[in-house]
Amino acid sequence: MITRNVALVLVLAASGADLGPVPAEVIEIPAGSFVMGADDANHDEGPPHTVTLSPYRIDRTPVTMGQFCDHVRDTDRFDRVEGPYWRTSVSCALEFLKHDEGRATADDDVTRAARRKAAMSGLQHSLSRSGIAFDGRSLDELALDPDVRALAMEQDILPAREITWRDAAAFCAARGARLPTEAQWEYAARGADGRTY
Repeated sequence: MITRNVALVLVLAASGADLGPVPAEVIEIPAGSFVMGADDANHDEGPPHTVTLSPYRIDRTPVTMGQFCDHVRDTDRFDRVEGPYWRTSVSCALEFLKHDEGRATADDDVTRAARRKAAMSGLQHSLSRSGIAFDGRSLDELALDPDVRALAMEQDILPAREITWRDAAAFCAARGARLPTEAQWEYAARGADGRTY
């Protein structure tokens, strides 16, 4: 059975143009054909059929939570991100909440208040699951706590989650890339010999 990886990966370029040197974090996928889909997979993944692709490049590993949070900070996208990415990362939650702290909230800004409440809830849940007391400490105090910092470092190297397609596309565009097609992702994961991934 084929399992789907929901992590964010990038296609840096496609279709045989002169792509220049290959960075270490990227792999080059040669042109080729493979059997996409499977009979014993989800209903929308069959029947198996042959797909031919031009050469392309794709990130060697999924984008990490830390990389996505860096993107949000570097592009000042705090107010535009749709997905609750901060729910999966202590450092992202702290940064999201710090960004929002002290800004005036309009009475009709229900969405922003709901996002802030969800981020705080995610932060508290993540800390309590790790045995770290919240105890009404300020965001600055939490950010300086060695246990919180260690937890944040552990989470920041995990694959990015809770990210919408538009957020992922914006991340890719900022890097001069785009999301892979389903066929490109499956070919990179399975190879021409049809490995189960």
